[in-house]
This record gives sequence, C-alpha cells and structure tokens, in this order.
Amino acid sequence: MLGFPEAEIADVAEDIRRRDDERLSEQVQGDAMSGSDRLLLQPRPEPLVGTLARESGNERVL
Repeated sequence: MLGFPEAEIADVAEDIRRRDDERLSEQVQGDAMSGSDRLLLQPRPEPLVGTLARESGNERVL
C-alpha cells in the first residue's frame, strides 16, 4: 500500500490503536484534553466551516 511494506503498515496501525486506547482511558478519567500527549501532532483548534460553503466560496464560520 502506497509503497510501504504491509508489516510496517500493520505496526503503525497497531501503535495508533494502542495510543488511542490509552488516550481514551485518560479522557474518561480526566477531561477532553487528557491524554493529548499521546498524539503525534498537537490538536489545533479551527473554526467550523461547512464543506459546501467552502466549495462555493461562501465560507461561513459556524
């Protein structure tokens, strides 16, 4: 898939699932941002913009 060995893809997918499980467990015990240190990238809040509005050029922040 995309030029990567299947074993490497499976390892990465398993790592993501493991970190997601750990993060969810921390969120249940804490708050929504608990476990964010488990993410590879830090979340960046963005305004909510609908796909149709974006495509039409009529962006409206929700």
